[in-house]
Amino acid sequence: MRNLGLSSCRFLSAAAALVWLISGIAWAGKIESDPNKVYHLRKKHGPWMIKVASFSGESDEQRQNSIDAANQLVSLLRAKNIPAYVYQQDEQIEDIEVLDKSQRRQTRHYTAQHGEIAVLAGNYPSIEDKTAQSTLKFIKKMSPKVEVTHHGKQEAVPLNFKKAFMAPNPLIPSDELKQRTKDPLMVTLNSGRRNSLLENKGKYTLVVCSFYGLSSVEPSKFEEFEKTLSDRRNISLDTAGESADELATVLRNQYKLEAYVYHERFRSVVTVGSFATPNDPALLKLANELRCKEREDPRTKQKVLVGEAFYLLGKDGKTPLKSWTADPVPEVMEVPRW
Repeated sequence: MRNLGLSSCRFLSAAAALVWLISGIAWAGKIESDPNKVYHLRKKHGPWMIKVASFSGESDEQRQNSIDAANQLVSLLRAKNIPAYVYQQDEQIEDIEVLDKSQRRQTRHYTAQHGEIAVLAGNYPSIEDKTAQSTLKFIKKMSPKVEVTHHGKQEAVPLNFKKAFMAPNPLIPSDELKQRTKDPLMVTLNSGRRNSLLENKGKYTLVVCSFYGLSSVEPSKFEEFEKTLSDRRNISLDTAGESADELATVLRNQYKLEAYVYHERFRSVVTVGSFATPNDPALLKLANELRCKEREDPRTKQKVLVGEAFYLLGKDGKTPLKSWTADPVPEVMEVPRW
């Protein structure tokens, strides 16, 4: 293909919530597709997408062709009910030192990367999303044409999307991407469960207890705790999840606390409260109350750090049947939003 400003047709990833039919793609509702409107990529899109193509050029004509081609492609995809957006990267300018004819050093500016115009499509929760993968296959088979200008004349240039692939929204920081990405395993572990953290209406919560295996023991058997841990059945994640569920119920029923459970890949946690900010006075007060405290050991008379404990009480409301030790330092956690 001649250099018409489409010389670096690289392909990225895009995602769209699509419903596939036998002969195409259909949405529950028609999305907007105005050929006279520019649909810019925003941080709210994604978090996973299909970067369908990218264009760049060095001359003014080539750069204008890149912009025109990207907008035409976005309009074409939107006409097929695939949400698509334009994303323009800034040029990267680097300084290099060279020697002139007199062997004197001079600093010159070098364009390391010309501004790229990219087209990303879709809004997917994860890279494994079935709709995203189906849409990616559909896009790879597309071979549309766009109109560009070459030496003052309009020409139709065919495009090929065989190298399209899934990629994150480049406007989303990596830590936020992790928060917004829906992990299928996390959905399975946490959806439809009692006291699930997904039901928390706040933005932040406080992790008060983490379970990696057996984390509770009857008060009369504290001395056997280490022996109990030697049995691998007692340190399974299933046991951790059950312990977290049980503690959350105790915190709600006996301590009257707004307790939630969240199951991760390698641990289960119990959280308390729903807060708007990580500096909420109520959150900070609760964290201070639940962190480990310095107390005197009655046997040695030495100061030691002791974690707070929660107890499952018997029917008399006094006899402790089981206990759990809180984490030494409660952890502020952002509530997952899927």
